Amino acid sequence: MQTHRRMKQREIKFRGVSIVSGNWIYGCLFINEDMRTFIVHELITKDTYYSEVVYESVGQFTGRIDMNGNEIYEGDLVMVPYGNGKVEYASNQAMFIITWIDDREAYNESLAYEPKSYKYGRTRKDLEIIGNVFQNPELL
Repeated sequence: MQTHRRMKQREIKFRGVSIVSGNWIYGCLFINEDMRTFIVHELITKDTYYSEVVYESVGQFTGRIDMNGNEIYEGDLVMVPYGNGKVEYASNQAMFIITWIDDREAYNESLAYEPKSYKYGRTRKDLEIIGNVFQNPELL
């Protein structure tokens, strides 16, 4: 008898800054036909809420949380004891990584969703979000 291991489901969601309210909204991402308008669909109680968002603010949830319990998104700026980095998606590796800001010579680190599924990946336990590239460009 063959047993199947149940795969851990990953929540796929996005965030973006609403061009109407200026607030972050979280949910599904829709791209209009013009390929310029990005809309995040957020479920609020029984109603749904759609808002056009600023393109540069859009980021995907990585599936990880920081040491304070905050969700880490693409575009977040994070701090560890030895440096600061930017969370990015590396399409050539098909995973989220941390690109170090303070040390351009350092290797990028994996922000693997499930560390055992990546030979060289590991999940940091000491990450802390210090901002994001959209609202805090001065930290870059």
